[in-house]
Order: sequence, then structure tokens, then C-alpha cells
Amino acid sequence: MYKFVVFLFIGWLGLLVAPRPSNADYIFTPLNYPGATDTQLVDIFLDTMIGQYQDDKGVTHGFIYDNKSKTFTPLNDPAAGDDSHQGTFPLAVSTDYIFGNFVDGKDKTHGFIYDRTKRSFNVIDNPAAAGHGTWAVGQSGNRIVGIYFDSNGIEHGYVYNPDTKAFTIVDIPVAGKGNGQGTNFNDVSGNLIVGNYIDTDDVNHGFIFDLLNSRFVIVDNPTAGKTKGQGTFITDFSGDELVGYYTDKHDLDHSFIYNQRTHDFTNLNDPKAGKAPNEGTDADGISGLTIIGTYIDANDATHGFIATPQ
Repeated sequence: MYKFVVFLFIGWLGLLVAPRPSNADYIFTPLNYPGATDTQLVDIFLDTMIGQYQDDKGVTHGFIYDNKSKTFTPLNDPAAGDDSHQGTFPLAVSTDYIFGNFVDGKDKTHGFIYDRTKRSFNVIDNPAAAGHGTWAVGQSGNRIVGIYFDSNGIEHGYVYNPDTKAFTIVDIPVAGKGNGQGTNFNDVSGNLIVGNYIDTDDVNHGFIFDLLNSRFVIVDNPTAGKTKGQGTFITDFSGDELVGYYTDKHDLDHSFIYNQRTHDFTNLNDPKAGKAPNEGTDADGISGLTIIGTYIDANDATHGFIATPQ
């Protein structure tokens, strides 16, 4: 069961505010899964971090990293495939659960919810996806939040109520309606969801969505590029602070912190990141004062990072 909802109340923030650099305020520590060819850190909750790495076959594996004990724990959905481009892709972590998606042996993508206490995986598939792909990205109360892809390759946000078994589809009206376009949810806490949408020109725009008031607010970094594949991505938030990254006109990624009260952008770039197209720094998670994410170096190798204030 699912229903389609489009929310029309939209505001714009961050369009006229210039970013201010402050990289010196943070210490960047690299994090690489032992023996991995590429490592990505994707979310953080207190001292628990989650990420992904690829093995030499091109299979993606998830992991949990405890920042206190400095230990890694593998996280692999038993239903995931073991061929190139298949595997387990964790996306978000909370007190009790880890959310993400896995690609099975038939190259079909399914959402998963991992119970950290029971150490068990549960599958979530939006019927509107019709087998084209479902992701889970978090939880608001007892509701599961995620995205799915329809038969035309368009992304849609959804909110799933396990009590009624109903999926509510949430699309920002200004999103494009072509292949690779649409609405993308990245994280959720309480009644707020952050993400990005892809417009009719294939440019990305960040947003905050208030579930309680059915309200989208668009957040665009003013130095983001304005052509295909470029733009602004909001990935996570803690209190008034949003984190994300933007792709500039040269296709280089830059991370930032955005304050919802002051509307200020603060640059946050790992000094070890490369400075060529398709390189740079992507902030993906924040918990308190700690920010995590991924950088791509000058050799196009991918590394996780942990950024802490000095």
C-alpha cells in the first residue's frame, strides 16, 4: 500500500551568503578499512561510525567503527551478492539500528534495517519501486524514511509506517522528472529530513524537509557549480548545524558546515584531498562537534576522514 504526496510549501536559504574558510579550526584524521582499496565513512552517532569499502573483486562491504576502541566490525547483509557492484551499503546509524541497502546476486537493490542488539537484518522494499531499487536512510519515530527508484529511473522520497504498512511518497515539486532526476533523502532526525533534489538540468540542490509542517527549505551554496552533476548536497545535521558538500564549476568537491540560524557557510576541506576534477572532500555525517566523511586524493584513491575541532 502506498500513496503519493507532493508538498508545495518551499523556501530558499543560503543563496546570497558567501562561505567563510575555517579549515584551521579542525584536525583531519584519515580512516581506512584494513586491506581495502577504497574506504568511505558515511554516518556517525556518538562514537559509532559506519562506512563502506570495496574489495579487490569490486564487491562493497559495510563496516562499523568504534571510535573509542578503534576497532572495525564487518557488516554484510547475508542476502547481498558477492560479484562486482554488488554487496552491502550502510547509509545511516542510530542508537538501535543501521539503515542502508544491499544489491543481491541478481543486481536488484533492496533496503535493509539492521538491529544492532539482535544483530539481524530486515528487508524493506517499496512496492512502487517495482524491483528498481529501495534504500532505507533512517527513522522518524516508528516510521522508516528512504528513497526508491521508479521504472523511469526517477528518485522519490518515501515515509513508511509499519503499523499501517503504508508508504507515503514525498517529492519536492521543483525536482526534475527524467531519468536520474528526482528527490533524494540522505538522513533524518526527529521530524526533519535532509537531502538533495536533481532539477531538470541535472543540477543538485540541498534541502531540509519538515515532516510535521510539510515544508521544504532549499539550501544552495552560492559557489556551487550550475551544470550537470554539480550543485549542493545536504547530508546530515546536528542541532542547528548542517553538513554537506558542493561540486564547483570545475567538478571539484568541497565540504561545508551550514548554520540554520545565521545562514552562514563554513568551508571544511581535508588538506590531503586532491584538487582535480572528481576529487575533493565530501562531509557525510555529524555528531556533536565531530564530522566524518570521505576525501579523494590526487591519486584518485578514496579515504574516510574524521574531523574534530582543535
